[in-house]
Amino acid sequence: MNPNTSEPVKNIQEQPFWGGLLARKSKLPMGFNWRSSWVFGTVAFLAWCASASAQLFVYEGFDYPPDGSKPTSGLAGKSGGQGFSAAWRSTVLPAGVDNFGLTYTKNGVDLLVSGNSAYAQLGTTNWLFAEMRRPTTNASIGVNGITRWFSMLVRLADNPAHKAAPVGQIGWWAGVKMTGSAGWFGRNANKLAWGVEAPAVDSPVALTYGQTVLLVMRVDYLAGQDRTTLWVNPTPALDSSIVAPAEAPDINEALLSEVTSSDLVLSCSCEANLDEIRIGATYYDAVPGTRTKLNRAASKEQSPAAKPVNEFTVWLGIPLIVIALGLGICFAIKSRSRRSGQ
Repeated sequence: MNPNTSEPVKNIQEQPFWGGLLARKSKLPMGFNWRSSWVFGTVAFLAWCASASAQLFVYEGFDYPPDGSKPTSGLAGKSGGQGFSAAWRSTVLPAGVDNFGLTYTKNGVDLLVSGNSAYAQLGTTNWLFAEMRRPTTNASIGVNGITRWFSMLVRLADNPAHKAAPVGQIGWWAGVKMTGSAGWFGRNANKLAWGVEAPAVDSPVALTYGQTVLLVMRVDYLAGQDRTTLWVNPTPALDSSIVAPAEAPDINEALLSEVTSSDLVLSCSCEANLDEIRIGATYYDAVPGTRTKLNRAASKEQSPAAKPVNEFTVWLGIPLIVIALGLGICFAIKSRSRRSGQ
């Protein structure tokens, strides 16, 4: 009997090995159920690892079967990607899924891509244009006091009719906006440069045709107007330690109307392909890259055929290995202790 209580003293051999050991070392109660605590701690640790991983709120890589070459419809009803609550729907004229995806490389770094691309057919200057809309699910994308990153690939067709802005009409545009009225980035209407809206702010970078362009927009959410910065063709991020493009911005901290993110709207009046639309918490979330195959082969850092490492896999894989090793050591010591006590 315990001289201070009426409770019997439990034999150490009756305790789970680690429970008894830790009870002696740290003066935990001898009734401490270490097995339950181990399971609880493991679940909590894995949950923490998941929450510490990258945050990609919205992703659309148009990973759908193609509707043909330069299709005039077919995107409506498609519901892949990540971070959406409904399928694509047409609000003016439809768009289709082309039979190829866009790619982008700079400074030996490839943007991670998948699937095909969206194609907007030839438009007119009289408010007839392709516009597709899709609602997003994450309401925290546009909360004041935070920063979010937006990116996309766009390739304007080498179409002579769309290289000059028509006089006295709305003109040609191609890009993505976060609502029906704000958060636009791409080719501004009736302009010959990449930019943001609204109000419209043009970058000094002239439009290119028949070439894939990477546009990256950072939005600092403020009360009232939001501070917006645009990069044209920056270098993708190899890992999460890269928090911003190496290049200087092409539009620096323009003040725009509030860039809420209730919907993702694809809008084109000229012929264009759009692809790899992302909204993330960090630059790496929105613009993830991997070394090009030639660069990997030259540096021997990674096999050219190897798949890029996913950050979440690394975060989750390391603790699982540690836990497995810990469990193995625990049971080995416990088995040895039992054998020595017999």
